Amino acid sequence: MRNGFLKEHPELVHEVFESLNEESALLSKDVDHTVQLIQDIQGVSEPVARQQLEGSLYPFDPIDDTVRQRWQAVADYMFEKGIIPNEVDVLSNTVDVRTLK
Repeated sequence: MRNGFLKEHPELVHEVFESLNEESALLSKDVDHTVQLIQDIQGVSEPVARQQLEGSLYPFDPIDDTVRQRWQAVADYMFEKGIIPNEVDVLSNTVDVRTLK
């Protein structure tokens, strides 16, 4: 896993996270307008644009240590059962963006 950018620019990673949350909030304020924008940009029907939007209007929750440890336990289980071929170091390759600034 490559963490160089994160180590060199933690404040930018934090800003991207915050910007994604702001964008999601803005898009959900006027769903009909956003659906029309998707239709105009992508040339899709209204139901397709609405379904696409509804599938993407989720806030980006930070990944705290509890979640990271849970993911690590899942990764360890999957490796032990032979579902994945290599161990995954979730804890070293994820970050709680609230700690970045």
